[in-house]
Amino acid sequence: MADPQQNSLGHSYCMLWQGDSRPMMQFTIRDDGAHFVVVAANEFSAVPQNGEATFRVPSGEIIILKYAVPQSGVILTSFTQSAFAQFLHHFERPGEFYISVDGKRVDFTATETAPMIATLWQCAAALE
Repeated sequence: MADPQQNSLGHSYCMLWQGDSRPMMQFTIRDDGAHFVVVAANEFSAVPQNGEATFRVPSGEIIILKYAVPQSGVILTSFTQSAFAQFLHHFERPGEFYISVDGKRVDFTATETAPMIATLWQCAAALE
C-alpha cells in the first residue's frame, strides 16, 4: 500500500504482505509508533503463548526473536523502529526464508517483498 490506511481503533497504519493465504506474513508500522511482524500459519496453531521464533531471512542470516500469540495460528513479534528497519533490511533482496517455532517450520519465497519495502517506507513517512 502506498497510502496509510485506518483500522477500527482509529490507528493509521502501513502494511506489507508476504503471501495471499496461510501461511502469510505481514510487516506493519502504525502511527502510534508500533512496529511489528505477524505470521499466520496453521503450523503454529499449537505453539506456546510466548517464546522465541527462529527466522532464517533471505539475506541468509539466522535471527532469533521473541514472539507472542494473539490468536491460534498467529505469532506476533514487536520491534523498536530501528530494530524493525534492520529486520526489513534482510528482505531487500529476493530469496528463500523460513520461520521456525517450537519445532514447527513455515517456508516462504520472498520475490515480491523486496521491491515493496521502499513503498512501505514511503507510506510510513506519511504517518509522521
